[in-house]
Amino acid sequence: MDWSWSMRLNMQTINIDNFAVSDCTFDAFRVGVPSFISNGPQVGHAAITRTDIDDYQFSGVETFADGTRLTITMSNINAAENAIILSPAGVVSVDGAKSIITQNKVTGNICSLSLCDPDYVNQFQGFGILVNSSAHGTIVSNKVLNNDAGIGVVEGSGCCKISNNVLDNNRFFGLVIQDTKQVQQIRFQVEELGVAAISLETNTFAKLINDKIKNTE
Repeated sequence: MDWSWSMRLNMQTINIDNFAVSDCTFDAFRVGVPSFISNGPQVGHAAITRTDIDDYQFSGVETFADGTRLTITMSNINAAENAIILSPAGVVSVDGAKSIITQNKVTGNICSLSLCDPDYVNQFQGFGILVNSSAHGTIVSNKVLNNDAGIGVVEGSGCCKISNNVLDNNRFFGLVIQDTKQVQQIRFQVEELGVAAISLETNTFAKLINDKIKNTE
């Protein structure tokens, strides 16, 4: 099945298996409503399995709000070429949502506009997976390939287990850790520009275990 509109799951529960969504002009899936929206926050729950999410302009899956739960596994998430949005992202978990993001392949989140470059502070990048202020228990374990940045973890002390990821050919960063502590990487393979630990508002602490970083520039 191939649908061209985004699915927004607010205060609902849905299970999706063996599905396809493509050519969305903004998000393919939005789970929950963020706190900064006038009628937010609202809670949603979604389990997405073996689903192809292709050619979105902004994000494949966005999940918001404390109490929201997302499980996405064994799915292919691929952004549109030449996306017109500054920071396309494959899977985004923010605003207190808890997300289990495992065994997926996330590709093609490339910012093609003139404001996009590797300067993390002053410019924009597309992310394969971005977790920002996510709930404790969030797990990220995937193949993340050919994005501006592979995985970003922002503002969450020990929120997430980032383990057994393969990050390859992401053009600016493999892993970005910003304003967070106690992020754990186990058997982490990086084959491009490696790891950036960035402190903008608070101390950042990154603990890397049994990692392999090669071919950096």
